Amino acid sequence: MPYSYQDILLAQEQRLQARRASAVADLESARLREDADGVAYAADEILRVDTDFSRLTTIANQFVAQQQAAAPRNKYNLSDDEVEVARGIAGNDPSLSDDDRERIYAEQRYRHRHLTATGQYGGSPAGRSK
Repeated sequence: MPYSYQDILLAQEQRLQARRASAVADLESARLREDADGVAYAADEILRVDTDFSRLTTIANQFVAQQQAAAPRNKYNLSDDEVEVARGIAGNDPSLSDDDRERIYAEQRYRHRHLTATGQYGGSPAGRSK
């Protein structure tokens, strides 16, 4: 199974945290040894890691925003496009509310997916008799 983007982002965060902890330890070690070059190198590494962490945070926030935008926003788990189509069902029937139309659409979508998955619809090989 492929890695999810969330798993990748979490792995990157853990890697950066480990790099930062190592750089802080190197900084303290060099500081106690009075090693000016070691202190400078470790301090630069901390800045690089912090910059990378800021970039990763930006990417993660963009990912979350995209996921939230794509997520269904109604009780039938319909996308915005599906809601638009559902509300056009039986458009001249005043007895159907928008909720009724969305429910009917969701039921039919589920039925279609089930029939397709079991080979009973769409001419898939699983549904053909011999």
